[in-house]
Amino acid sequence: MAEVASSLPQDTSQTATDIYARAEALHPTLRARAADADAAHMVPAESVADFREAGLIRMTQPERFGGQAMGWDVLCGVSQP
Repeated sequence: MAEVASSLPQDTSQTATDIYARAEALHPTLRARAADADAAHMVPAESVADFREAGLIRMTQPERFGGQAMGWDVLCGVSQP
């Protein structure tokens, strides 16, 4: 398992403030896609790509697995409008 963890990208330089700012920057884009996402009953692939690019996908993932190890408080804060 250590081999897998060491081969994953390690981007732990983001702080909770960085993550909140990146999530906030996505709001206009996500709002613009909301009706289409609702109609399709799924999150658009473009939104998932935006989350990944903004560094939001691994925010609560442990550092040893390539995440930022943020707490659930950050996850909940990011998910609130």
